[in-house]
Amino acid sequence: MHTPDLIRPEPLPEPHGDAGLQPERTTMSWTRTTISMLAAASITMRWAGVYGRGVFALMAVLLLAAVYVVASSRSDYARTVEGLREESVSPNAARVLVLTGAVTAMGLGAAVLGALR
Repeated sequence: MHTPDLIRPEPLPEPHGDAGLQPERTTMSWTRTTISMLAAASITMRWAGVYGRGVFALMAVLLLAAVYVVASSRSDYARTVEGLREESVSPNAARVLVLTGAVTAMGLGAAVLGALR
């Protein structure tokens, strides 16, 4: 029996051909972001003599955020590879929110410490 062209189903798309590289690039970019956060946390230590203990609070926020970013980035790698194969990847918005919160806390904390000095 011949099926008319109008009701013939569309062919399925080919599987994702870059199943390992995209998650790898994403993980590496989160690692670079974490290194930047650790560098910023280290630089804040030089202000401890001027601003006191508040600097250590800011440093702790950045260090905790860096640990979270590394832990969640590494655990998402395998999930992302599998999601690309199945073509159903969901983003990890929590990691972006943590990073945004840490940078915002750093900026506000620096402004407060500067105003109190």
